[in-house]
Amino acid sequence: MLGGLTPYYKDLKSYYDESQPMQLGIGRQGEGMKGNGWRLIPPNIIHATELPDDRFTTVRARIWLDRGTVPYLSWIDGPPKGTRGQFISTKLYKYDPGVPKIEKHIWENLALRAERDKLYRHLYQGPEVRVHYWQVTGPMRDDKPHPARTLLFAKIAPDEKQIEPERLQTELQALVSRLFRREVTGEDIAPYASAVQKRLDGKTRYADAARPVFKALLCSSEFLFLTEFTEFTEDNQTGGQSAKETNRESVSPSPDPIVSLSPHQLGTRLSYFLTAGPPDDTLLALAAKGPLDADSIRRETDRLLDSPRGDRFLRLFTEQWLGLNKLGTMPPAKETFPAYHIDRLEPAMREETWRFLAELVRTDQPVTALVDADFTYLNAGLARLYDLDKPFEEQLARREDNETSGKGDNQTSRPAEKETTKSKTGSPSPSLIVSPSGLMRVSLPAESPRRGLLGHASILTITANGVETSPVKRGVWLLEKLFGTPPSPAPPDVPPIEPDIRGATTIRQQLEKHRNVQACADCHHKIDPLGFALEAYDPIGQFRSAYPNGAAIDTTGEYRGQPISSPADIRAYLIKHPDLLAQNLAHVLLTYALGRPLGFTDQPALRRLQADWKTKGHTLRELIHLITTSELMRQP
Repeated sequence: MLGGLTPYYKDLKSYYDESQPMQLGIGRQGEGMKGNGWRLIPPNIIHATELPDDRFTTVRARIWLDRGTVPYLSWIDGPPKGTRGQFISTKLYKYDPGVPKIEKHIWENLALRAERDKLYRHLYQGPEVRVHYWQVTGPMRDDKPHPARTLLFAKIAPDEKQIEPERLQTELQALVSRLFRREVTGEDIAPYASAVQKRLDGKTRYADAARPVFKALLCSSEFLFLTEFTEFTEDNQTGGQSAKETNRESVSPSPDPIVSLSPHQLGTRLSYFLTAGPPDDTLLALAAKGPLDADSIRRETDRLLDSPRGDRFLRLFTEQWLGLNKLGTMPPAKETFPAYHIDRLEPAMREETWRFLAELVRTDQPVTALVDADFTYLNAGLARLYDLDKPFEEQLARREDNETSGKGDNQTSRPAEKETTKSKTGSPSPSLIVSPSGLMRVSLPAESPRRGLLGHASILTITANGVETSPVKRGVWLLEKLFGTPPSPAPPDVPPIEPDIRGATTIRQQLEKHRNVQACADCHHKIDPLGFALEAYDPIGQFRSAYPNGAAIDTTGEYRGQPISSPADIRAYLIKHPDLLAQNLAHVLLTYALGRPLGFTDQPALRRLQADWKTKGHTLRELIHLITTSELMRQP
């Protein structure tokens, strides 16, 4: 219970929900982190755990701290700034004029801070987190050397002082080939080998002699950028035999040349597409054997997608396509939306969406599953936000029962953090791992408004501004990201909507002004109905029945002759017109794979790819296969 001073109850209640478990967090403050350095915001919180009531527990966490970083403990869902004393000294003193205010300048004195807490203790009689002791042990080093050290000193030890030129040549050739992501010759590395050899005087260590060369390699444009030297090939009737010369030499191409990438360059492009990193040894070895045919590319595509490195592609593509990289740029106020901060919803929102998309890809679901899948990924905080506490708890209890019964059958019970399912290819799918943050796959009923991307809090949050929602912003997002029919830019002579701070008008009434302008009417007739259908969700994606001022929410509208009044209606429209989703996703994913915008000359190949994908059922994994084996993937 809170203390007897009811006036401050409201202040504390906005920060603490006594119905939820206490959460102890480990924060970090780095050098130069002023202002927000101690705030309980996701970048500062590096570990969190729930604490049981009325009993002691031991919490262990292995975390990364940069040099100069100071760790601290915080009661995450308690009073602001994490400590009772600070909350009392900054908020509650004003309700008891008989107690003098403690000046801020004495806060650095620990003895005076203790006296301050004694003065204000009677003001607070609520729950507390008691920490008996804590210790920091480190650094904790792995036995294995760092991968970068292994690459730089593969066959020559750092302390060697006498190195034969032939051995140095072999070492540098392997290193430069890996860094530049292409085959290199002795001529390419001659300057680097000469520079190292001159510094090896019999007394200098190889690590010291090679250090300037390593710096030069890592500053080279061939390391910093993907440089593709194209080859001219002649397409004959037996399957396209390659010509032998590259464009770095004077070549007389055939009258009808086909420009293509070398096997090594194609493998590199494939790797950067599916793993956001350079090719591994398996892919390099395959490229070294000769041209990559369609079957080998499909096998490599499946292998890379199902590897842990494939998560990089799924994360990055999800963020870039859906705009999740904007999540957190305009966070809501803690007083207005305390759950967003107390439950650390921002990272959970982002993870829910990319894990959702990852499962659709790895299990080769149809493109319509993007908006109508019968599952999502939730932790306790998201389940509360979605009003899915009961299904989440039931499935969590069922999972724990299965693990317990597995032990009873003399089977090895895997902890939740390591649970996996099988992908379409039969290999374990890392995207289905229940994460340390507690996200778990949860089935949704057929009528659930949380089915598909339209019900994800991440999408609903990035299409708001942390204070209020905008049907225009949400409608434009839908047209750009899912429908693939972005509206034209607003005319320069039309002023933006001025928000009614009095609350006298609704957003629908304010938008009527724009719809009455002929230059705006055409676009707003497409944008507004889609945006209004999502108005029943507040700026962090929680369902609401009225605006904060009490005005009723009107979600009705009409899009291309079909009534639209809810996310379910938008889903129904997209399921009825799957080509909208398919054509847009094919265009977006091909752009991501090539790393450049698609031009006019790319359109015939794009249309052929879209047609082939339609004949194969518009499944998501098949789209990736079609892209990796497409003609555009082989061309610079």
